[in-house]
Amino acid sequence: MSAAETTSGSASPGTSEGGALAPRQRPAKMIICVLPNDGTHLAVVEKLFAEGKTNQVYSHSCLGIDIFADAKVSPGTLPDAYLARMLRVIVAPEEADAMFEHLHEIARINRPGGGAIALTDVSAVTPFMLPDAPPVKEAEGHPDEAASEAAST
Repeated sequence: MSAAETTSGSASPGTSEGGALAPRQRPAKMIICVLPNDGTHLAVVEKLFAEGKTNQVYSHSCLGIDIFADAKVSPGTLPDAYLARMLRVIVAPEEADAMFEHLHEIARINRPGGGAIALTDVSAVTPFMLPDAPPVKEAEGHPDEAASEAAST
């Protein structure tokens, strides 16, 4: 059975029974950063796009509880949650370790309250590549302008 055919049985999602990825999918790793809601996530996303290191970065809000903070709560209750930002970066497996270290550095994870970072496998992702922009043509004037010029002569 080819990878292009629909499979059933024990194959994992996105793979054929032989373990090959379905067409247009590739193996990947996901780096997850949980960051404080202080704008760090915006700086990290800007820097990644400016460097051209990835085009698959997702940022969304979430609630967090600092597990190392002194929490004075009643038994059976949780400490108050705070707003945090979760950043997910999808990279090729061969780039994962370098990107993990890079994210750790630029997100300043090692500072007090800097958040957490984790690296995990993703079974497969579909490439997300934008096509090259078409060349911009010189403006030849608006059709209404040409019609009004013709009418005035």
